Amino acid sequence: MKDMSQNRSTQGRIVITGCDTVSETPFKQKLPEGVAILIPDDCKYRIPDYIESLSRKKFCRNWSAEMLEKFLETPVNLSLAMIESGDADLLITASSDNVLEISKSALRIVGIKNSYKFIFSSSLLYLASDSRYVTYADCLLVPEPAVDQLVTMAARTAIFNQSILGVKSCTAFISFSTSGSFPHYRTTKMAEAVKIFKNKFPDFSADGEL
Repeated sequence: MKDMSQNRSTQGRIVITGCDTVSETPFKQKLPEGVAILIPDDCKYRIPDYIESLSRKKFCRNWSAEMLEKFLETPVNLSLAMIESGDADLLITASSDNVLEISKSALRIVGIKNSYKFIFSSSLLYLASDSRYVTYADCLLVPEPAVDQLVTMAARTAIFNQSILGVKSCTAFISFSTSGSFPHYRTTKMAEAVKIFKNKFPDFSADGEL
């Protein structure tokens, strides 16, 4: 049994699905000092507490304890219960997990901060050819984001990269045009987002549209 209170002094606790042990988790050596890696099994002993907490959620108010226990057998749901209860801060799922199901469960269990108006997806990719990571957002939940959404997504992705990998990355605003080479309302929107992003977040490097 693992006492989660021992991680309270860390900068962050990341729970990762798709691994049987912490030693199998990817990019472990890339994490900044003070970031702890967890797997869902670390908190299985807390399932009775999670069941009690979930029983108060609107979406499962009429569920039995057996139904809730079955629900938590899914690693993603257990991980989200860990976050909702304060035992973890961030979830990174395996590429094989269904993003739509993850998003639905995340909205139900954790919810969305009042300061945010939407959610988006991102994928952390490892480029084996030169041993580096890139994060791609959004390729699923917001297929055609507005300018303000693009800025928010870029900022949150940049912060995510810095938190996870411990380095400041360059944010590329991807389009089918480069610096106005193909005028179109979609590329104009992307270029406008770059300008706003650079003004609002001068500490982060950005380029686009590309």
